[in-house]
Amino acid sequence: MKASPSAKTISIAILPLAFAALSLSQMLSPQLLSIRSFISYPYLFNGFLVALGERVHYIGHPGIPFSLLLGVVVRITHALLPAAGPISAASLLIEHEKILAVISPFLALLNSAALFIFGLRARRKFSLLHVLVAQALFFISPHVVQMSTHLRPDALIVAISCINALFLLDLLPLHAFPFFLGTLLSMKHVFISFVAELVLFKNFFRAMLALVITASTYAVYGLYLDFPCLACEGADYLRIYWNRLLGRHVPHQESDFYLSANSWATYIRPTELFMNSGALAITLLVGAVGVYAALRPQPGKNLLSPLRVAVMVFLSQIALMLIYPLKFYFLFPAFGLVPLVYLLTVERFPEVATVLARVVSGLLLVNCIYLGRAFSIERKVL
Repeated sequence: MKASPSAKTISIAILPLAFAALSLSQMLSPQLLSIRSFISYPYLFNGFLVALGERVHYIGHPGIPFSLLLGVVVRITHALLPAAGPISAASLLIEHEKILAVISPFLALLNSAALFIFGLRARRKFSLLHVLVAQALFFISPHVVQMSTHLRPDALIVAISCINALFLLDLLPLHAFPFFLGTLLSMKHVFISFVAELVLFKNFFRAMLALVITASTYAVYGLYLDFPCLACEGADYLRIYWNRLLGRHVPHQESDFYLSANSWATYIRPTELFMNSGALAITLLVGAVGVYAALRPQPGKNLLSPLRVAVMVFLSQIALMLIYPLKFYFLFPAFGLVPLVYLLTVERFPEVATVLARVVSGLLLVNCIYLGRAFSIERKVL
């Protein structure tokens, strides 16, 4: 007996709802005291500046599109607050906790909506089983869920990954991809490896035109601050990547938080390794199968198929994490690429699709049980 379309839609909605519930549960403690939320207030103040019609000041990632999004939400939230007077810096500072209480659920629901739309669109090409497995792969790291309500660009990693996956699965028009990529780069420079996806245009002229549109989109976001400042920020990131690749020591703004900037081991937190061991195992498994499928001879002359491009970006993202610096939140883009690599592998390698789905599902279940016990131990310790 086949499931009805409505039953399939409900099945696709289960995991996005679970993601929203888990994300919102992170708001039980004040944002100021939450895990990794030290960056929330600079971005909140950026949102205030945008709402007041001024340029952003904090450009650490640089996070300009994120600041603009926050500015729109702040403006709307302030207008809807009871007895809200004219918007001003003083009124926003007084109401900042109320505004923060609106923005965090908004980010969580935005990710959940993207995950649901991703499932609906992917269902056009893949079976319900593979769509559900792909959705579940967004849950492999607890830090992705924890970060989804914090005010930093990493909060939107699920939404970003879903949109990127739809482009590579040919479920969104490719001509819109350069605008998305330019936005992505001005969101966070760690997405630099995604530029390789421009080869999907196949024609050299079209690829160069897409690159120009990407750079132009990036430059437009620079209008919200001094563009030379944005350009210097991007150049600084590239310089650090290059020097660390050559093994040179490069002082960094975060060096005060670590014992030694020369040692990769100083960037590894035992708690992160403990909580993400399941995520790393699943990522390595799916990545290994994806690499094998990508290296298999493919019919025709399409050397740069979506699977090969996705695997190339996936491996590049892991390499960036190893180069500068070894922190688990630098793996978030790679974690976000796992569902895409899984679906493209299933499409390219159908003879092992069912076995791969069962193995990955089993690992996801084990990881879920493992994380449940880990959080239980963490609560007892704290």
